[in-house]
Formats: sequence, structure tokens, C-alpha cells
Amino acid sequence: MRSHLHIAAALLAMLAVPVPAVAAPRISIAPVRGDARAVVTKQLGSALCGAFECVPVSKLRTRGRLDFAKVRAQKVTGIVAGTLVTKRAGGQVLELALLTRSLTPVWGRSYPLTGKGTLSRDSVADLAAEVDSRLGGGARPPAAPALVEPPPPAPSAPPPALAEPLPAPAVPPPAPAAPPPVPAPVETMPEPQPVAPPPPAAERAARAPAVARGETRASGGEPAKALPVAAVEAGGHVTQRKLSYEGVPSGTSALRGFEANVIASPRFHLEFYPASLLTAGVFAGIGLFADYGLSVGLKTKDPSSGAEHSTSFTRLGAGLLWSIRPMSSSRFALVPAVSFQALKFKVDPLAGVPIAGLPDANLSGVKAGMGAEIPLGDAVSILVGVGYVKWTTAKDLVDGGFFPGGSAYALEGEAGFSVALGGLLSLRILGEYSGTKYSLEPDPSGTYQATGATDRYLGGRAMLRAEF
Repeated sequence: MRSHLHIAAALLAMLAVPVPAVAAPRISIAPVRGDARAVVTKQLGSALCGAFECVPVSKLRTRGRLDFAKVRAQKVTGIVAGTLVTKRAGGQVLELALLTRSLTPVWGRSYPLTGKGTLSRDSVADLAAEVDSRLGGGARPPAAPALVEPPPPAPSAPPPALAEPLPAPAVPPPAPAAPPPVPAPVETMPEPQPVAPPPPAAERAARAPAVARGETRASGGEPAKALPVAAVEAGGHVTQRKLSYEGVPSGTSALRGFEANVIASPRFHLEFYPASLLTAGVFAGIGLFADYGLSVGLKTKDPSSGAEHSTSFTRLGAGLLWSIRPMSSSRFALVPAVSFQALKFKVDPLAGVPIAGLPDANLSGVKAGMGAEIPLGDAVSILVGVGYVKWTTAKDLVDGGFFPGGSAYALEGEAGFSVALGGLLSLRILGEYSGTKYSLEPDPSGTYQATGATDRYLGGRAMLRAEF
């Protein structure tokens, strides 16, 4: 009887010793790119920061980038990073990745958002269970004595019997059965989970193809970027030009107009968004652009002699643009821009003799413009744009030997569409109009007489675009 009492006392003593709580693994949740109101970022925090100790991601960065030396110093075991991506078929998905020791994710998955722009309950449960599994589990609650069934009380015995020595048994008592291991119930008892179990594998498999069709994933499983870092366009441009004058007295023919039906040129366009490397907010759309076109094989015929003069037409633009997406769930974008513009139309003299009365165009100035991209379905978008150019230099009509002074401005517009070709490529086809209006001061010599002039360009371009 005394042996049994000693065993029971030892068991109770073991249960009375407090079990230290296991420290919760430390994680960090990076702000979700494209989540302007931080709705999804807060959902991730609510789902994970109860089971893990969350460390602000600002403590893990150096010059705006993740510093894995700081990650190790802060004893952070995982970093959860995500990007909201708009599917071509409509709606949004959250591209989620788990980083541990480098920028190469150890796990990644796509979760569709609800119509309210949030994660569903099943998606929250699934991602919480996946992160918990890959980081070795969240915070474990200390083992509670209440979870262990206490042993039954020992049979009552008269008090004097506890103090009296037990007589030696006449025969060896039968060997007692081995007592059950005390720690086993604690170790094998299922622990309460902080989240609901993940949805069945069949449900996840049925959901995955739709996400894969909507967007592509960057190599290595990293979340795809919502905005490109750079875009390159190359193609052809065709236009016609017509130069005419206003306020010319009858019988005056010193000024010559100009009309060309086909002016063909290669066209190149470049965009670069350095801000997208540093932020995922509205400022990620701030970038630089350059545009250039040069005519090929253009000739101008002198109406007096019939001789053909080599002619060149060039157009250059470079400046700042800002691609603004007012709705994070849509590809709709407004693109204001400001730039320097230069336009030159030059007819070369033949044997040193120019075409009499025909001025060249040598314009430069500042342009303010506004463009828009309006999506129509998953692959087609409408493109429109307008602009105003203040020509600060307007030779040859102004200050170029024809009129002593004057001013010039241009109104421009374009409209067309873009078709996605798959992967990085798309095709853009647009019609263009540019009309420069001159106001001319009178020529004191009376050789050239006009109060104004209009120089119109009407055409279009077809460009192959690649985004990176």
C-alpha cells in the first residue's frame, strides 16, 4: 500500500510543476502591394499575430529593402509578403509568399478576394494553417493540469495504519503491473488550434486553375508586380501634313503652302518606373518616358522646277508621367504627363537653292497631356489622350526670315486600342492628330503677308509593346 501511495504522490508532484510556455515564433507581415486602404494587410495581421509574435517590417529593412542580417538579428523566422493582382477576367487575387532566409519564397499561393475586396473565411484559415505548418507551428499554450485526468484517490485507511511499519510479507507479492507513462497523455493529446482547419484539397485544386489563367507568377514563385518597372514600344508611324495660311491678300503668292499625303517613319517609345521598385502605393506609377520618330525616304518636289529635294521629319518627346489607378480592382488608369517636345520638318536645298517661299518647321516647347486606359474585358483596352503644346521656339515662320514675330501653340489628340498578345507583349494601334496654330506679326517689307498659319498632321501608329 505504501508503494502505491508513493507513486501517486510522485505523480501529483510532477503535475504540480508548471510547464514553461513555448515562445511563439517571430514573424513579420510586409504591407500588401496594391492594398491602398490596407484592408487585406489588416486581415493578415488578425489571422497570424495571435499565434505568432509579429515584428514590424520596418525593423528588418535597410534603405527600403529587406536586410536578412536584421531578420536574423531580430530572430524572425518568416516574412509574409503579398501583392494584389487584377485578373484579366475581372476581380482580384492575393499573391502570397513566405520568405525565410532569402528573397526566394519557401511557399506561395494565390487567394481570390471577395466582392468586398477581402479574403474569405476559408482563405484566411488556409493561409494561417500553411504558415503555421511551415514555421513549425505558432505559439503553443502551456500544458494545463485540467487537461490531464487526475488519478483516482487512494482507498481510505485508518490513520494509525499510515504511521505503523508494514510487516514483511510472508511471500513475495506479485509483481505490480508497469504504471502507464505519465507524460504520454500530455504529449499525445491534440492541442487546440487557433484557426479552423484548411478547406479540402479538392476545393483548393478546383480554385487553382482559375487563378492561374488570370495572372502569371514571376519566376521562383514570387508575387507578380501590379505595375511594370519598364515598357518598350517599337513600330511604325504614318502621317500626312498640310500647311496653309490665313489673312493672305488676293494676288499674293510669295508664301507657299505644303501638302504631303504619306510620311512614313519608324517609331520608338520607352517608359521607366523607378518608384515601383521602392513602393507599391499610388506613387509607384511615377515614371519617365521618351518618344522618337524619324521619316525614311521622304522627298519634296519643287513646283517651279520639278526637282526633288531630300526632306526629313523628326519628332522627339521626353518627360515625366504618372500612371494613376483610382480603383485597385481595375486596370483603368489615368496618365497625366508633362514633357519637352521638339518637331522638325526640313526641306534640304538642292545645289544650295531652297524652294522659294516654303518655310521649314523648327519647333520646340513644353507639352501638358492627359491619357487614359479603359479596359474592355480581359485582353482589350481603349486608349485615349489629349495634349496642349506651347511652342517657345517657332522657326522658320517666326524669327526665321519670314515674319519678324508671332506665337504658336498646338492641340493634339489620339485614340485607339490595345490588345494583349500573351506574356509580356501587347499590340497598340492609335490614330493621331496634331495641329499647330500660328499668330504672325506683319512683315514690314511686305514680302510675306499673312495673319496666321495652320500646320496639321493627321495619321496613326502601330506599336508592339513589351512590359517588364
